[in-house]
Amino acid sequence: MELCQVCEIVPQIVLVRLLEKEKNPNKKLRLLNHIKQSAALRSKRAVAYNYRGVRTAIADNLRRVLNEKNIHFYDCKESHDLPAKTSFEINERYPRKKKKGKLVKRKLINTREIANMDKVYDFWHENFERESFDAKSAIVKYYANYGKNYDNAFWDGENLTFGLGDPSYFNPFGKFIDVQAHEFGHAVIQYEADLVYQGQPGALNEHVADVFGITIRHWVEGKDVNAASWLLAEGLWKLQGYKALRDMASPGSAYPDDNQPAHMSNFYKGQEDNGGVHINSGIPNKAFFEFATRTGGNSWEKPLRIWYQTVKDQRLTNPNTNFEQFATATYDVAKKKYDDDTADLLRDSWSSVGIVI
Repeated sequence: MELCQVCEIVPQIVLVRLLEKEKNPNKKLRLLNHIKQSAALRSKRAVAYNYRGVRTAIADNLRRVLNEKNIHFYDCKESHDLPAKTSFEINERYPRKKKKGKLVKRKLINTREIANMDKVYDFWHENFERESFDAKSAIVKYYANYGKNYDNAFWDGENLTFGLGDPSYFNPFGKFIDVQAHEFGHAVIQYEADLVYQGQPGALNEHVADVFGITIRHWVEGKDVNAASWLLAEGLWKLQGYKALRDMASPGSAYPDDNQPAHMSNFYKGQEDNGGVHINSGIPNKAFFEFATRTGGNSWEKPLRIWYQTVKDQRLTNPNTNFEQFATATYDVAKKKYDDDTADLLRDSWSSVGIVI
């Protein structure tokens, strides 16, 4: 059973497809090195994280400062080693919101990257009164500029880490607030539902992180469901014709090789991508889009509140929850928290992607 040891936003199969098509030897070598580095990282984390006792010990030893926002930024300087000294810290006590920023002499982390991560934290505090990813004021450890030509961002069970991209395919990952919110979302999921990172539970893990990512972007931009973009990581690709990593309104159309299905009739049954965790997440992504746009208003209000409550309530979800169980749970939350009309609208949205509840 593979839990969320390293939850990466770019599926490895996407990088493999780029490798297969690339003809330039230097670009091919960069991609190959990245794929090997990512595989080694996942393998290393799996040794520890397949033991629940290890994960519990890590959670028990998190540094916490109650009622205070603490985000510690570290500059990896294109190394794969995680530095011990911070480059910048946000230490902000609630409710006074008096900021303190500790700078070292050399701060190479992009200013927008720091500001956006600050907003991701504030979103959870202001909308759900949630203090950090564990809801107990854990210090967020954010590693920027990770690896040379590193084409990914990930939550590894303890830390948020963002690569700089490379000259040919990807822009720096930390500059996109929905990418940051997606990875922070994996941390939230780990401390709530702890969805197994395999098959349908794994696809739900990716789906919910996508929902957190896109709705937080909508909140920051102040756009409702009709005005907002539903492209996750829009502009991350450097390649022409590659719009984003996911298109929640039209799964399978974010980039030329995008194979996300939008309906259960096209459900991926293979073994790649941990049984399709980044692939089949397109199905619930489409259902969320349908519900949000049929409901109207802001995606981070009624739609997100239903999804968040579903993930948060362990009576409704567990590490092995599948699509139908999750859909039924959202329906039950909608009926209890809102009304029959909302629940019926939600049921119809799930039905539109082939999930009948």
